[in-house]
Amino acid sequence: MASDSSPFKVVNWWCSFGSNTSQQMFIDFVTKYPNIQHVCVFNLGITSAVPNWDRFDPLPLLDKFSQDGKVKIANILTWLADPAILEAVDLGTPLHEIVKNGYQQGKQLNPIVKLKIAKWLEDNWQSFRNTGYLP
Repeated sequence: MASDSSPFKVVNWWCSFGSNTSQQMFIDFVTKYPNIQHVCVFNLGITSAVPNWDRFDPLPLLDKFSQDGKVKIANILTWLADPAILEAVDLGTPLHEIVKNGYQQGKQLNPIVKLKIAKWLEDNWQSFRNTGYLP
């Protein structure tokens, strides 16, 4: 992976919710393997269990790597749905299951909430596609 003449392209997708430890581990990895492509996914979250999850303050070196093009940035955007969906997600229900089957005790989704989820998912995929590593 560290070779300049690797026969294939490796992309390191690192998901971080912004802790200094997570960011520093990513920076160390980028420094150790400069010849592979790196994406730092800023996880702005869909959980209400982590306070202040809706912001990501990059360490100065991560910010510099991004500006220099050594690292691309993608985002998992802040989730703005109703509290019942947040609770279902916090309990481990995947979003695709909530969209397909409703949530907790068979409650069906309001059509507007379904549209919000679809928009949120599309915006996230667009952020990932903007890295240039996905079609």
